Amino acid sequence: MTDMTRRSLVGAGALGALAATSVASAADGENVAQIADLGSLRKRVSDAEEIIYVQAADGAGEGGGLFRLDALDTSSPDDGGIIVVDERGRRWKRLFDGSIKAEWFGAQALERAVSSAVARGTHLTFGPQTHKVATDIELPAGRVYAFAPGARLEIAAGATVTIRGVLSAADAPLFFGEGRVVGIRDVAPEWWGAIGDGQGDQAAALQAAFESVAQSQDSDGDVQRVRLSGNYRVASTIHAVASAAVNLRVGGGGTVFGGARLTAAATFDGDIALQVRGQAEGELLAIADWGLTDFAIVGEAGTNCKIGLKIGEGERSLIGLQKSRVTGVHVSGFAICWLITNARLIKFENCSGWADSVADGIALSITLESVDFTGDIEFDSCQYVAQMETGRSVTVAHGQNYDLKSGGGQLKGIYFSNCTFYNGEFFFEIYAQDGAVVGDIWLDKCQFDGFGKTRLRIGAETRASIENLRVTNCYFRGANAGFFAVLADIAKDGIVRSVHLSDNWIANCLTRAVMFRGIENLVFDQNSFVECADQESVVYIDTSSPWQANHNTLVQAASAVAPHFITIQETSAPDGIAIGNIADEKAAPAGALDDRRQRYTVRLSKDISIVDGQVGIGIATPSFPLQVIGAIGLSPGPSVTPQIPGEIVFELTSDTSITLKVKGMDGQVRSAVLKLE
Repeated sequence: MTDMTRRSLVGAGALGALAATSVASAADGENVAQIADLGSLRKRVSDAEEIIYVQAADGAGEGGGLFRLDALDTSSPDDGGIIVVDERGRRWKRLFDGSIKAEWFGAQALERAVSSAVARGTHLTFGPQTHKVATDIELPAGRVYAFAPGARLEIAAGATVTIRGVLSAADAPLFFGEGRVVGIRDVAPEWWGAIGDGQGDQAAALQAAFESVAQSQDSDGDVQRVRLSGNYRVASTIHAVASAAVNLRVGGGGTVFGGARLTAAATFDGDIALQVRGQAEGELLAIADWGLTDFAIVGEAGTNCKIGLKIGEGERSLIGLQKSRVTGVHVSGFAICWLITNARLIKFENCSGWADSVADGIALSITLESVDFTGDIEFDSCQYVAQMETGRSVTVAHGQNYDLKSGGGQLKGIYFSNCTFYNGEFFFEIYAQDGAVVGDIWLDKCQFDGFGKTRLRIGAETRASIENLRVTNCYFRGANAGFFAVLADIAKDGIVRSVHLSDNWIANCLTRAVMFRGIENLVFDQNSFVECADQESVVYIDTSSPWQANHNTLVQAASAVAPHFITIQETSAPDGIAIGNIADEKAAPAGALDDRRQRYTVRLSKDISIVDGQVGIGIATPSFPLQVIGAIGLSPGPSVTPQIPGEIVFELTSDTSITLKVKGMDGQVRSAVLKLE
């Protein structure tokens, strides 16, 4: 033990900033004794001084400070760090201002430090030492827990530290040992030891960070977020759970190639790098406000991981609140970069998926893994890329989706705007089978470009249906020989209905650009074709239900030629309408329209011209009662009677006669027989 005055203690600089502040409370000239630790203070029996400087709380070497004797206090308990009761029953009280420091209570007395901070209504700080936790403990809400550089918690196996207040610390390791730390709302994976240098396996640290946020519903803080700042290499799946209680955010920063990212190791154990999961079916907590922002997920060369980012899963429902947002997220290097299933009410902005390094890879797959619903999803300004002639940039598929069996349920309400699709066997595929229902899909102002095969494929089979598709203001460029800009067909009792393509620009197709087979209620209007070639025609229509193909144009920019612009197969619906289609003579020397139908069933109404220059009716527009250029075929019945005054009918009376019948204004039917030779 050493005795000194307040002046000599401060002048010697023995205490540093904390001690100097504390000494200021002592009277000038008072004797101050120095002792080793709090244990020594408890054994103190001398009456020689009223202020004692304790060098450390315990053998860890931290937590020292000034203590003053309070002779008037005879009842306060020893709390282990701020009030110390010596062997004579006297109370020594620590002199301090501001927050309580955990190290004042020793390396193994965190619970006492927390209780003291709560009792005094102050924040709790952790100095640069290891604080050991052997049993479960909760750091309650209502205060800040600040960790200085070098501070750390060491949690024993089986113990859980739950932090309900706000944690303040640098992005450096804080938590060690085999126990758990949960409840923090805004976290950095580095607190659990994650290293963002693209090496090792950081999955355990990342998962611990996500689990902390998942259990933060009763904690303080403005945002429930996992902050990514490095390149975290992982060898197993990271699970993120969103619910009504946890408005999960995952945010990074930097550029696609140099910013925050998860890297799936070549030795990856599992199928999915990052999965965002919802709640169990039927729970109110299925509705969640969640979001992902500004990071990448990439697969190392040769990775065993098949799926980069999966949003939703078959047995749970992930439903956004209004529209949860995914912004600036890039995924590349996987067999399926993005997989969205059993999810709804999500908006994707400025995202991308590149499957160009994987044969038969899919950049974006939207599907349904159980009898439920996927849809009400919007994509804006996104980009998806596949290999040149394999795989798919985007597939919206239900029924059987690349080893993911499903059936029933609905996949509806998918909207793409200002998006780009590059390469693939199918750049964009909409497909259904096995009784599935797919529909309400809209592509607007999108670009289909690059090298590959069919740009847009629409197909249904085996009692499945696709309905209500709109493709407008899109750009289709280039299709190799034998493939299409747009292919829409059905097989095995499938149904594709209500398909609307208008105001699109289609260019540089080496063979037939567009084919429709078996489509119900087709509208194909005001599309522009440039430099498209074929041995027969650029557009082929074969559908037995009502359709229309009006005011489309074809021009030659260099040398591409097709005999006709549009071919209408003989089995197509007789009431289909094709008017105003134009092709320049060099592009389609045999004429714009190759209509092979043998008969037409056209409902004539006033002021409408029906078939390209063939029929006009009305008084004002067109200005002739009826004009037919070409042959007219009539199929009169064997017994026909006019129903209203002024109506004229023909009746095929026999093989050698036709009867003309007229119902007069007086209601009487009169007839004349025309003999045939």
